Amino acid sequence: MKILLTGATGFLGSAVARALLKNQYQVCALVLPGDPAPGLDGLPVELIAGDVLRPETLGPALAGCQGVVHAAGRVNLRACGRDAMHRLNVEGSRLVARAAKAAGVRRFIHISSVGVLGAHLVPRTVDEAHPAPDAARQKHHYHVSKLAAETAVAAELHGCVETVTILPTMLWGPGDWALSSTGYALRALQGKTIYYTTRGGTCILDVEDAAAGVAAALSRGRAGERYVLAGENVTIEAWCRLLVEAAGQPSPVKPVSLAAITALGLVAEGLGRLGLDIDFSLDLRRQTGNYWWADGSKAEKELGFKPAYTAREAIFRSVAWLRKNRL
Repeated sequence: MKILLTGATGFLGSAVARALLKNQYQVCALVLPGDPAPGLDGLPVELIAGDVLRPETLGPALAGCQGVVHAAGRVNLRACGRDAMHRLNVEGSRLVARAAKAAGVRRFIHISSVGVLGAHLVPRTVDEAHPAPDAARQKHHYHVSKLAAETAVAAELHGCVETVTILPTMLWGPGDWALSSTGYALRALQGKTIYYTTRGGTCILDVEDAAAGVAAALSRGRAGERYVLAGENVTIEAWCRLLVEAAGQPSPVKPVSLAAITALGLVAEGLGRLGLDIDFSLDLRRQTGNYWWADGSKAEKELGFKPAYTAREAIFRSVAWLRKNRL
């Protein structure tokens, strides 16, 4: 089965390419012209120049494909650049879905985010059928764009193409060349202070486990369904202490109040509106002060999904890879 993979140069996308090859799929990777693809080096994939926002490049890329894994997207937690992120995540998804329908593709795997289900203020999980009751308030701009992308894809493909939506949790593990998910670990490797909130949690999933779940969805996922790919739920403090332990550096680990993060976020938002690109925003406040915990029982039951790596192992794998490739 021939699969078009968008976002193939990204952290998850390159891992998905390897997982698809392992499962005997033929992989065509849509790559922006001139975009470096170190995560695909040495892999027997066909690289096709194209852009999800340029529909004229999508038809030729889809020639002969029976399936699509749409992993292209952008994560931006800064106050600047949100419009570009929204356009890529939403309009890009719409255009890929439209092209897939026109090409007669049978199956479309859409990579979304567990964040579309929201977060709790207390230690509690979400799943496909039970989003957080205050989800709308807890979602930040990235999650809003991913939910809008789901709606756009469904509108294009409903009744025409088998569509399965994947909701991965926070990704760690080797291969994050762009530091899209694991960049905070560099602070620990450099011995810098690691700050954590006394409230909040995340669900850590190794990228290779996530990729295996995506491959399973191609063959086993039920059309029209969403699947949460969940790893291990940990508190923000536990996550930060694992980073420091993995780095092996004397990094201080200090708590910071939600009030301080909120104040800093408000300042960053104001500077962002003035066009200053500050590496902070209220979205980071939403990300760190809540419990983004998830239950992946449905994926385990229907896809046979079971993570091979614990949170500790995923973080240690990330740090080892970063030490070798990014320092």
